[in-house]
Amino acid sequence: MTPAKPRRAWRSTLHHLGQVGVDAVLVAAAWWLAFLVRFDGDPPGRYERLFLATVLIVVGLKLVIFVAFRFYSKWWRFTSVRDLQAIVVACAVSSLVVTAVFSLWQLPDLESVPRGVLILDFLLTLTLVGGARFLVRSVVERPARGELVARGKEVLICGAGDAGNTILREMKRNAAVGSTPIGLIDDD
Repeated sequence: MTPAKPRRAWRSTLHHLGQVGVDAVLVAAAWWLAFLVRFDGDPPGRYERLFLATVLIVVGLKLVIFVAFRFYSKWWRFTSVRDLQAIVVACAVSSLVVTAVFSLWQLPDLESVPRGVLILDFLLTLTLVGGARFLVRSVVERPARGELVARGKEVLICGAGDAGNTILREMKRNAAVGSTPIGLIDDD
């Protein structure tokens, strides 16, 4: 194994751990925002204690489910619509697991988790976790100022199917290609 491969693997591992860390913060933020929204910005003290007692449980459960759904097997800049479908399913499953856990297990000396918080948590987790991935993709794909003008040899792409669209996206995203697509041609 060459020295570059372990370095690349280490960098990839750090990157994926960073993704897990960002998701942990987003899931905790969604849980807290669910309490804030449910109680109009001022949760009573007993619900603040409930939040503090449950936040690590919620984050842990959701991250385990996100790992099971292979959220961290690819870089966010390559997020696709298919990934959005997986995000919706994973957020729904994780919210159902959290709901089941708090329905079957009551923490001693604490209130039960309000249903409104559980529903809001699902919506906020979906928005924050999915939104973060698509925000990264949109920032990466956004052309720099002045790049809207041709920057290389003008080319036509033969084929308007999946391969043609992939080539088009890569040409728009990567200036090192040295080509500017001016159109797609197809037999259809």
